Amino acid sequence: MARLWAIAVGVHRYQALQPLPHAEQDANMFSQRLRVAASVAQVYCFADQAPDLILDGGASLSSQPTFTNLTQFLQLRFSTPFLEPDDILCFLFSGHGLQFANQDYLMFLDSDPACADQTALSVDDLVFCLKRSGTANIVLLLDACHTEYQQFGQGFGTDPKDVITIFGANYGQCSRVIPNLQQGSFTQALLEGWRSLSHFDQKHWGHLYHYIRVRLPTLNRQFGQPHQAPRLRVDPPLVIESIPLPKLREEIVEPSTPLITKQRMPNSVIRFSNQ
Repeated sequence: MARLWAIAVGVHRYQALQPLPHAEQDANMFSQRLRVAASVAQVYCFADQAPDLILDGGASLSSQPTFTNLTQFLQLRFSTPFLEPDDILCFLFSGHGLQFANQDYLMFLDSDPACADQTALSVDDLVFCLKRSGTANIVLLLDACHTEYQQFGQGFGTDPKDVITIFGANYGQCSRVIPNLQQGSFTQALLEGWRSLSHFDQKHWGHLYHYIRVRLPTLNRQFGQPHQAPRLRVDPPLVIESIPLPKLREEIVEPSTPLITKQRMPNSVIRFSNQ
């Protein structure tokens, strides 16, 4: 049986960028949901209030979402393959993203926008590292478009290769938060969809994207936020339908929303594969 391994990063405080009050909650809620999922093997969470990480061999690593901590973790955990080919590796990031010198970077607590190539993690480098895990089933969930205007770049959202990527916002859009829920709109829609889909067999990540695609604009409209739509990039095309979505344990599954019923659950998301 395929197992899911996950890494969740939520960056609230920034030394050189505006704070994102609900990014930490995004990572914490995502981690909490997955830790009680039946087929989830391990969840690593980087956030201000998260406990220290314990790696193989008993080594302890700070969970503060700094560039230093993340790079150290990636170097240690992904030094050799540790997953089976059928396993799934999921990386969630809630924080600032930045395009610098024609590359996308994930910005951490101590990242400097003026020298992102030295103080932030490029998405290409992240993917290169994750691919050393032993599985090709890699899913990125990137809610990193929180700034309308970026002084040091032209935007965020270049398509990574060899992975499935669900961006929290489409080109030219800004990721939104819902103060009433103390959470980002994207993460809220993501978790809602995961809970709803847990009632069904043979579900995959394409079904989850379909849910988010419908729910996210509605959610923002409901809470008075500007329009926001997710964007999917699949490389290679159509592989999204071959990667199952792990089921959450029954005790945390909430009643299915009207967006997905047995009659309305899509059989295929081929038309969404590279949108």
